[in-house]
Amino acid sequence: MPVKVQKVYTRFFEDCGLEKELFVLFLKLLIFLELEAPRTSQSVSLDVEVNAFIPEFDLDVSIKLKELVRGRAMPEYATSPTIRKETIFHIFGITKIEDLLPAPAQFEKLDNYIPREQERDIIKKIFNATVPVVIHASGGVGKSSFAQNIVTHLPKNCEIVIFDGFANGSYRSAKDQRHLHKNGLVQIINEFAFRGLCLPILPRHADSDSFLKIFYSRLKDIILEIKRSSDDAFVLIVLDAADNSEMASKEYTERASFVKDLLQDMPLDGCKIVALARTERLSILDLSHVTLKIELKSFSEEETKRHLKTKFTEIDNGQLIEFHKLTFRNPRVQFYFLQSKESLKEILKRLGEKGLSSDKLIESQLESSIATIKEQSYTKEEIDTLCKTLTLLPPMVPIEILEVSTDISKHLIYSFVSDMGAALLIKEDSVQFRDEPVESWFRETFKPSEELYNFLAKKLTTLYKTDPYVAMTLPRILYGAKEYHSLYTNAYNSSDIEIDDPVQRERIILENITYAIKLAKQEKDFTNLTKLLLEASKVIASKERHSEFIFANSDLIATLVGSEFINDFLYRGNSFNLNGILYAHSSLMLSMEPKFKAEARSFLRLTNEYLIEWSRLSDEKRSYENNISNKDIANIVLSVLYLFDEKNAISELNRWRLQNTKVEVIGLVVEHLIEQNQDKKLTKLLEGLDKYPYLLCASVIKIYQSGKKISKKDIERSLIFLLTQKKSEKLYLTVISIIELSILNDIENKSLIALLEKFFPPLKNYAHKSHDGIDERDLLLRYVTLYKVLKDELVDIDDFIPDDCKDKEELNVIYGKLYQIYELRAKLLCKNIFDKEAILSEISSQMKRISSDSWRYSRSHDYRDLPFLTAYVCIDINTSE
Repeated sequence: MPVKVQKVYTRFFEDCGLEKELFVLFLKLLIFLELEAPRTSQSVSLDVEVNAFIPEFDLDVSIKLKELVRGRAMPEYATSPTIRKETIFHIFGITKIEDLLPAPAQFEKLDNYIPREQERDIIKKIFNATVPVVIHASGGVGKSSFAQNIVTHLPKNCEIVIFDGFANGSYRSAKDQRHLHKNGLVQIINEFAFRGLCLPILPRHADSDSFLKIFYSRLKDIILEIKRSSDDAFVLIVLDAADNSEMASKEYTERASFVKDLLQDMPLDGCKIVALARTERLSILDLSHVTLKIELKSFSEEETKRHLKTKFTEIDNGQLIEFHKLTFRNPRVQFYFLQSKESLKEILKRLGEKGLSSDKLIESQLESSIATIKEQSYTKEEIDTLCKTLTLLPPMVPIEILEVSTDISKHLIYSFVSDMGAALLIKEDSVQFRDEPVESWFRETFKPSEELYNFLAKKLTTLYKTDPYVAMTLPRILYGAKEYHSLYTNAYNSSDIEIDDPVQRERIILENITYAIKLAKQEKDFTNLTKLLLEASKVIASKERHSEFIFANSDLIATLVGSEFINDFLYRGNSFNLNGILYAHSSLMLSMEPKFKAEARSFLRLTNEYLIEWSRLSDEKRSYENNISNKDIANIVLSVLYLFDEKNAISELNRWRLQNTKVEVIGLVVEHLIEQNQDKKLTKLLEGLDKYPYLLCASVIKIYQSGKKISKKDIERSLIFLLTQKKSEKLYLTVISIIELSILNDIENKSLIALLEKFFPPLKNYAHKSHDGIDERDLLLRYVTLYKVLKDELVDIDDFIPDDCKDKEELNVIYGKLYQIYELRAKLLCKNIFDKEAILSEISSQMKRISSDSWRYSRSHDYRDLPFLTAYVCIDINTSE
């Protein structure tokens, strides 16, 4: 064995502490990956790879993943270090697997499908197409069935996803909204992703363009993946009920649906886009002139024959021709009659001489139901109202709301739905149309009038404040009823809504504003339009402001609202994304609750991860784009203090280089401890500042300003430190405050006079606040009056004015009004006057002289806050012991 290798072996063996046999086994398991990239490069790669999962870049996600892995290496996870799928989902903001598939298909099972004679020709055109393909037909011809059967023709190695744009009518529901890019595009890609063809798209708040961008990026990955097996392989995306998706986007007054965007772009090489829609609605899709349009025709005679034979084995040619003609070759009408238990002769008899189209079939069902309900003493007008209401209200329509809207009892509504057979569907005490042809027929036959809009507006308004479904629906009803005043009133008075769920409440408010904006644009009411846009911006920003307020006041929130609120806010269903320095605020909130110590430590570790990343940024980015305030630093220090002890907290504070920063931060920390009545922690913190006297001074001054009692020992320590310091303008306020405290605590006067003389601020030809907020007038008045009182000398106006001052009038006005009050304050501090009532009486007379010149204050910036200075001194005197 070479000498170098022997040395390494020996050292390694000695350090590991294993027996020789075990050490040899260990070496066999050990693999050195010398070609791996450096840690920093791997970190950057992780950031890039992680953000490939989401529409918009977010550095925070990779930090969370790193912290997750690091945390699992800690002792508390020794018995269960496994990282589970649910944990990863939580980091990405996913609460359940359904979040990854937000718009699942709801197709009915395809039984006894009749292959179409056109099918092979249409499939061939689809497979050869390099442009979007739209298959169109009238209602009931079998577009959805055709779409579902395309998969049987798909060549080997090709992949298909069929998107259900109708979804049993729920496409109009406010809860579904599958026409949105964030739902439709995510559903399509993630169906491919679950097959292992690409990375998923994780739900995230992003705009439509961002979702389109990541959609096409994933699509390229899918195409590359399937072409590994065959160059001829392709991806097929089928968009069923494309017209319904676009109708939904128009109903919600939004930009184009994702379907429309996909059809207006040319497909990627290796991808086919196929949409299905009603012929009469093609115009709403704004199809490009290059789009390939293919009509799916009604059944041929041969197709009708195969359909009939699914039930009747023996049919003659005459019966076939008659059934084919009387059903208008419509597959849906044929299916309806073949579902009955009647014989073919009985079916033909029911069809009569003229037959039944799809629309006539639905009409016959409806008339039958109406006849049944009329026997219950309900009129055709009332049933018309019920049908029009069903057409007007979005699914699922609660039975109770139908009852209120139509004045028809819910028992008869249930009967009506039951009599309608397959046309209507009841689910969880709500009604919706079972399929697209039924809905389309209802919408064409029962077109709502303005009178119905007005009728429903009056009926539903009574439930507006308390019922979430009504509150979401009423804006469109008021818009249709032209109840403009009510629409504006609801948009401007969101506080009237008595719905507790904050998510529902926010959506209701936005729905009100959306329709009010639509009205204002229509009426060219630019005054209301401007106001409504502002209202909309308030609502959109309100949740963010809510979060900002909580994070900005994390210490107070933790005290006032309790642990359950904190837990809800940070972990349950909030749409904000924790990132960056907000970890520190979260850590503080949790650290103040004993039962959340572990979670607080996790957030503190995330904070440190962020600070490492932050420290690597350029100075410009740190200062402007990612600024960390003193309050943020104070929250970090307080988190450490609550989680560990004062020693660690002081060490945390000293990680920051600038002394000014540390002084301001310790002040914020002390202020927090005072507000929270954390006297023990405050005492231990002051004891720990022995080696940092400038921080001790800052702490003592903050306690002094709060009116809280300070130990004589801490004052003396501060005083000793100041006596050793050189004169500096930055210490003026500190010195005068410590001297005043010393006097109040009967500390020897000679050293105080020497300190005053050493730090005495220079007299200036002007008097105003400095750029750092310190009032130089207050400072000089305190120094001069206290110095004179300690030396038992009279205070004079000339003590404040430099000898070389050319314009003494301004200084005479400012100091002449105040110095006598400050002198009284100094005498009270030095216990030269014991009659507080006499002092206050004297101040009252001084105040009268000041108020007689109050006209000057509004004209001069320097005079303006003299009354505030006076009031401050008066309060100080009145509250002193």
